[in-house]
Amino acid sequence: MLAAGADGNVVGHGRREGSRDTTLSLVSEDPIVRSLAELGATAGSDPVASACDLLRGDTRSAGKLVDLLLPALASGEGEGAARVAIVAGHAYLARGEHARARELLLQGLELAPKDGPLAARGALALARAELALGNVAAARAGVTRALAGLLEEGDLLDDLASLLSTLREDLAAAVVARLRRERRDGGSERADLHLDVVSRLARALNSGAGSTSEPLYEILRAILAETGAERGFVLLYEGAALRFELGLGRDGRTLVASDFAFSSTVVERALESGQCVLVPRLATTLPFAQASSARDLELGAALCAPLRAGRKRPGASRGVVLPSVRGMAGVLYVDARSEGSFGERDARFFEILADCTLVALRAST
Repeated sequence: MLAAGADGNVVGHGRREGSRDTTLSLVSEDPIVRSLAELGATAGSDPVASACDLLRGDTRSAGKLVDLLLPALASGEGEGAARVAIVAGHAYLARGEHARARELLLQGLELAPKDGPLAARGALALARAELALGNVAAARAGVTRALAGLLEEGDLLDDLASLLSTLREDLAAAVVARLRRERRDGGSERADLHLDVVSRLARALNSGAGSTSEPLYEILRAILAETGAERGFVLLYEGAALRFELGLGRDGRTLVASDFAFSSTVVERALESGQCVLVPRLATTLPFAQASSARDLELGAALCAPLRAGRKRPGASRGVVLPSVRGMAGVLYVDARSEGSFGERDARFFEILADCTLVALRAST
């Protein structure tokens, strides 16, 4: 067992396992580290994450972990108390005691720094507790507030995608699932960059700018910065015709309706197929090479993704309904005068941003 020494630190007095005495050599002021050691688990570089991982794989440890942490709940303060409360909340979740979990998680989030992995982890657990208690609106609001931080925590992407799906937030779940696959398959610097881009978008959505056009401009900035695109547009249906919604140039200049000229053939193909259309070389790719719009604008490459407003699974909530034609609300479109400005990896990321565009449009409507 563990006991407090004269200096207040925790020292090991040993415990019997079978016929053999063992001594805990770990001396730590961190109650989570001590508790994990008592359970025979390694704390790692992030004890909170280690404790949550333990509970995910071994729910039988939840009761023991709660018993070990309860004394620290009464005496801790500041971020240390927040960490203990959030881990204890996870333990109560694993035990199915959702009301107690909610109480502890709220306590932990009140004390935790507002940004960062601890708040993200606590917010996700709180959303799970709220959902289990039938508070769907509170669960959805909690995930929305913490979305940026959750995206930055790669090990939480699976949990985040699952919870969003349960909340019927299908588009947001699809965005996270794409990012999760990209991180798993690529594991590269590029995947981390894409996570950062979507995190910035989430922050824009969660701020007071969520009801404005700022998240849409953030999307255009992302694709302009990530690729060789020179111009980006969002085109939306009004009646049966597409109209200019907003645009942005690579130099940061906001484009207006008089700047609105694009490769109509590329846009038409994207809308007809319902798929992202990548044309790295317009001048030599049929039928785009025959289109007068691309020639007149001296365009070398274009990339266009449809905004699939009608893509919902059976039983999903209706939510905000955007004007659409054949299930398409419009397109996300970028182009450049230089050939080869876009590649296949750009197209995959562009599809993620097209889904983000729909999320942003619904938030601003």
